[in-house]
Amino acid sequence: MNQIYTANGDNLIELPNRTTATFASGLMRVDQVLTCPTRSVANARASLQNGSSLNIDAGQVDGLYIHPAPQERQTEYGFTEFQVSAYGRTSTSIPDPVAT
Repeated sequence: MNQIYTANGDNLIELPNRTTATFASGLMRVDQVLTCPTRSVANARASLQNGSSLNIDAGQVDGLYIHPAPQERQTEYGFTEFQVSAYGRTSTSIPDPVAT
């Protein structure tokens, strides 16, 4: 089913097809595409800087932090898309390297 986005608001919109990778070390990586009206790109850039918190719930225990800086793509429909990778933890315990 097609989805319609309107440029009425200035908030970032999470696009579908987020990917999450988890590692034996307890680290996780989330790749997400977000979009906003191009007129709001300055605000989006300010909130999506390298090291900033990505405010989505992907099963992390204590936050997701953007690294490296997002990639941008301006669409012909008046939106700018941001490809974001963020890292967090799936556990607060330290894994046993011998058990893996």
